Amino acid sequence: MYFSDVFNISNDILADENVFDISLVSDLPLFIDPFLIFDSDKPVYQQLHEVVVRYVSFLRNKVLAGQITESQEREWLYFPEIPNNWLGYSVGSNAGHGLRDKFARGAAIGLRGPVRDFGEESVSRGSHIERLFLFSKGAGKDALSDFITNLCHEFLLGFTQKLAQEHLAAEQCRQFDIRRVRFDFGQERWINGKFLLPVFRSQYVLLTPVDLLTQSVPWINRPDLFDRFGGMLDAMSDPQLRGNVNAFLREKLAPPPNYPKDKDYLPSKRDVRSAYARALELYPDLANWYVAIKVFGDN
Repeated sequence: MYFSDVFNISNDILADENVFDISLVSDLPLFIDPFLIFDSDKPVYQQLHEVVVRYVSFLRNKVLAGQITESQEREWLYFPEIPNNWLGYSVGSNAGHGLRDKFARGAAIGLRGPVRDFGEESVSRGSHIERLFLFSKGAGKDALSDFITNLCHEFLLGFTQKLAQEHLAAEQCRQFDIRRVRFDFGQERWINGKFLLPVFRSQYVLLTPVDLLTQSVPWINRPDLFDRFGGMLDAMSDPQLRGNVNAFLREKLAPPPNYPKDKDYLPSKRDVRSAYARALELYPDLANWYVAIKVFGDN
């Protein structure tokens, strides 16, 4: 039961309008990729990237100034999933979890450390929002997509409203009061808005441009960082940081006291990943070395 079926609209129209034909029964495993926004030459996508940069820069300034109260953290660093786009991993529904305390804690680590240069990068050839997700366990492409969907909510609502006004019948649509449409930097809070949108089972439907969607994992991601950890340490030109991290790993991954000395000790993959995660918390600048190696290669 796809959008085109329920709303009796041809696939040719959806293709002409750059609209992805979503299922209205179950989420589809597709995600908005911030790199497709960053790398696009479309002015409207370049403007979306500027919105992302401005918001993360705002968060960075607040975190560094130590001015975030608990209520502000929930307002600024918690991002509910917007289920109305029917994208993600939910089976048989469009329900999801969004980004909450785990992401907020990880983002704060990054914003106080290596992501403090966001918007002013000299190494990474652009502002890659994926860096912010390196410090949050389980923050994969679904979480990244939730974050970008929140920041692009007003654009997606306008995109959907345009199609509804031009191609759908009046009885197929309804005006909705939408929460958290855009962020007002003057008032430092999210603003609500009203939009005429397709209605399905009393809920609004949010459509997404085809050229913003991907099934792939983000180019910069936490599992890849851990996979490259040893090679990254070898490639780093900062001997002090490399020495500190290696010393920490030797201590963290040492054999237990009662382990036989005549046997080779091989820590479990789980223990190694846990040590890498803790090293990233203690030495967050490792994230910048990872991004630099991704951008420029290992040489």
